[in-house]
Amino acid sequence: MRGTDVVVRQWINIPVWAEFRCFVFHRRLTAVSQYFDSCFFPELVQKNEDIVRVFQSFFTEVVRDKVPLENYIVDLALQDGVKPIVIELNPFA
Repeated sequence: MRGTDVVVRQWINIPVWAEFRCFVFHRRLTAVSQYFDSCFFPELVQKNEDIVRVFQSFFTEVVRDKVPLENYIVDLALQDGVKPIVIELNPFA
């Protein structure tokens, strides 16, 4: 059994609208949803395709080959509204 890994980074403020939950199945990004699903942000409707494209590119270039899991959930945010960053990563189950 593997131990627990802890990563500590500098605190940054993330607007509520800028945090997303991403689902990875068989090492493929299969879904992206806003983290705070009970809130409605009209500006996200207009930016939907751009946000998904940014996260797909970030996942492919940065996340996928560094995570030794097949299936997991990764919470991402748009720092300063544009730059994707990893907030948290958890395996399924």
